[in-house]
Amino acid sequence: MRKLASIVTLVTALVVGMGGSPALAACGWSVVSSPSPARFNNFLLGVGASSATDAWAVGESTSTRHAPAQTLAERWDGTSWSAVASQDPGTGTNTLSNVAAISPTDAWAVGGYDPAIHEPSRTLAEHWDGTAWATATTPNVGPRDNTLQDVVAVSSTDVWAVGSFLDPNDPTLLDRTLVQHWDGSTWSIVPSPSPGDDVNVLTRIVATSASNLWATGWYSNQADQVAHALALHWNGSKWKVVPTIDQGTTSNVFTDISAASASDV
Repeated sequence: MRKLASIVTLVTALVVGMGGSPALAACGWSVVSSPSPARFNNFLLGVGASSATDAWAVGESTSTRHAPAQTLAERWDGTSWSAVASQDPGTGTNTLSNVAAISPTDAWAVGGYDPAIHEPSRTLAEHWDGTAWATATTPNVGPRDNTLQDVVAVSSTDVWAVGSFLDPNDPTLLDRTLVQHWDGSTWSIVPSPSPGDDVNVLTRIVATSASNLWATGWYSNQADQVAHALALHWNGSKWKVVPTIDQGTTSNVFTDISAASASDV
């Protein structure tokens, strides 16, 4: 699981990669103290950084065993981590799954929330303007579950988020891929393929340019119930499935992705 009670320094790798001290990298991994503001659970699910002194980690927290989860956001200023207030639009579960930091005054965090306990989840996107987190309006497909799992920013006016939704017209509760785009003014759904007739889920997205993005996850078919690795590519005008290799006979799942260049993913 990506749930961490404290931030094991994934950010150290980000800092070094952004021009931080090579000596820091030579020291290896270390645990960096981070706040746990809730009394019961504090989980961090995703991290993003715009510089060595501007990083965010997001997730969820719960105050008691049976309380609904609330969003959790923590910021690194180059010296320490601190909890920053974030929005909880639902009275049910509220979760931030990942975050993309563009600058100290521009960041996006995405996830999902339940308007009320046991109600279908809705997509969630929150924006940081340098002062506070604010919930943005995001679209949903139908009345069933919709959720966002990851976000990437090409620029302030070119941000992408991926996840999945339950097909409102399918009685078998078919999951379909969900891709949303921020153009600087609004979030909108961008059509994306779902090759499976059972489950289609996107969990991660990466970009090297405005015309080269990759989204990954997995899909399955009712006939064989086998999880197949899923990769989608954006060429600047549409998303398409790119064939992948299954190595297992029952479970083949992409859980993360990175890109060094357009030809090295």
